[in-house]
Parts: sequence; structure tokens; C-alpha cells
Amino acid sequence: MHIPYEGSLTLYKLIVLYILKLIDGPVTNAQISEFILGKGYTDYFTVQQSINELIETSMIKCEKVMNTSRCTITDEGDETLEIFMDKLAPGVREDIKEYLKENGYTIRELNSVIADYSKGSNEEFIVHMNVVEEKQQIIDIKIAVPTEEAAITLCSNWREKNSEVYGQILATLLG
Repeated sequence: MHIPYEGSLTLYKLIVLYILKLIDGPVTNAQISEFILGKGYTDYFTVQQSINELIETSMIKCEKVMNTSRCTITDEGDETLEIFMDKLAPGVREDIKEYLKENGYTIRELNSVIADYSKGSNEEFIVHMNVVEEKQQIIDIKIAVPTEEAAITLCSNWREKNSEVYGQILATLLG
């Protein structure tokens, strides 16, 4: 269901802003694209153009973590959405709310566990892992490892084992 009208790129930008406004926390580029493409509103390239123009105009900011861009709405984007909210059809807003209701927990859960790594000052790699729930930092760990392979392994395992690691740290330090 492509949405054809003269200002359709503006509409896709408003959809992106509205999604980011409703979700409490960062959303991946893939998650934004999944909704818009899943509804058949437009094609992948138009979604990416919309996101890129929103970044260029400082309406959203995206940071790269591993191979994922995580986007959040800025104050400028929030203000713009307020001004142009009436351009976003009630049916589209309902589609977004329904999608988030059905997938909101999954999206929030995927975005609350973060792991990334960078090259350290020596030959080591620094792995940064954290968990955020409802804007509250639960755990934040930085570990130096000798190889990039080890850094990648830690990042991959963090999503599955963060709760276990958190529990072991608490048990060790409290017991």
C-alpha cells in the first residue's frame, strides 16, 4: 500500500519521528524499516532516504553500535512532529500504535542490551557491555581483551548471558 501523494517523503519522515517518539529508547534502522516496509507504505530506498534526511537536519540522531544504527528522536524532531502531527493520518498513527503494542516489548528488549568494542591504546580491544531498562542503567562493564575475535565473542554472548553475568557479580560481591 504505497502512500502516493506529493509530500510522501515528508510523510515517511513523520512516520519515523512518530515511531521514535512513541518508543522509550533507541530504535534500530532495521526496526523502523521493518514497520514501514511491512505495511507496504514504500520501498527500502525511500525509507533510508527519509532516515538520512532526518539525520542531516538533526531531527534524529543515530549511533552505530557494532553493525547496527540505533536512532532516537531529538528535541528538534520532537518539535517538528508536534507542528506537523496533523499531516500524519489517524489511520497511519493507529497502524504504528498497533504495531508497537504487538512488538513493543520485543523492540525495547532488543535495544536494552548493548555490546560494542573498540581498539584500545595498546594492542588490546575494549569491550563495552551494558543493560538499560526504562532509561535506568542496570549494569555497565568495560573489559580489555587481547584479540578482536575475543571482543566479538564477548559482544555476541552478552545478549544471551547478561542476566546470568549480572546475577553472578551480585552474588559474588554481596556474598
